[in-house]
This record gives sequence, C-alpha cells and structure tokens, in this order.
Amino acid sequence: HHLLRAQPFVELARAVDWSVLAAEQAVTEHAHEEAAWFYKSALEASVNVPGFAPEARFELMLAHGLACHNAGELALALQSRAEAMEFARGRGIGRDVARAIMSAEKSTPTP
Repeated sequence: HHLLRAQPFVELARAVDWSVLAAEQAVTEHAHEEAAWFYKSALEASVNVPGFAPEARFELMLAHGLACHNAGELALALQSRAEAMEFARGRGIGRDVARAIMSAEKSTPTP
C-alpha cells in the first residue's frame, strides 16, 4: 500500500510485487477484505508496468475474485472473474477462459 503510493521513488513493478505479497499474507491470516484490496491495488498498478506478463495479470484477477468471494463480496467476485474471462478471451487463451468460468461458478449463490 505505501509502496504503491511512493511513486516515483519506488519502482512500480516492485510495488506490485509487494502488494501481491501483502495480499497473500492477508489470505493466510483470513483477512480476505484486505487481500482483495491488495490484489485490486496490484491489478490497477500492473497496467502501468511495462512488460507485465498477461498471465500474471490473469492470475491476479482470479486471486482478486477469490479474495472477494471469501470476504463475502459475491458481486465483486463475479465482476472480477468476468473481467478475467474477457481478458483471457481477448488473448485467445481458451484454457484460461475455462478456468475463469469454473472460478466464477464458485461465487454464484445456489438457490
């Protein structure tokens, strides 16, 4: 969080990495709202990182969706996973589209 705000003094790619590490730590502590926030921050910042791997961005989208789901934010979880599906579809990555669909199904409330 602080590293993302420390621009331009900290390399943005490094700040994204630290945000992901913070999200992963939050997940281990069952602080899912915090994890979702850190994943979202990393996603937003990664857009401005030259050469950021599309695969890594896709994984961040799925991780954000899962964190939202675990935090009870089902609408945000579905939105994040829908964005992941569109992202993968736009790159012709059928396998990843399927992974995003299966991930989204976990967030769909059952009657």
